Amino acid sequence: MSGLANTLFAQSASRGAEPTVLAASDPNAPKNGYAGPWFMDIWGAAKWGCYVNPAAKDEAVQDKLWKKCEELTQVDFESKL
Repeated sequence: MSGLANTLFAQSASRGAEPTVLAASDPNAPKNGYAGPWFMDIWGAAKWGCYVNPAAKDEAVQDKLWKKCEELTQVDFESKL
């Protein structure tokens, strides 16, 4: 069954990379935009304007995640910007 599910729902590595390439190379990229497939449209091209959970836009949560990443990696990301 996993082979069938993989065939129906998985993407190739190049298709999986499309949102990252779009985000890195699109000169018209929207600020704080999210590029990716719409749910159940994994076969379509990457595009802007996909659904983003409101919790992902919570700045307090973003700050907490940022600090936790710095703590776990022992890297001061702010100094790298």
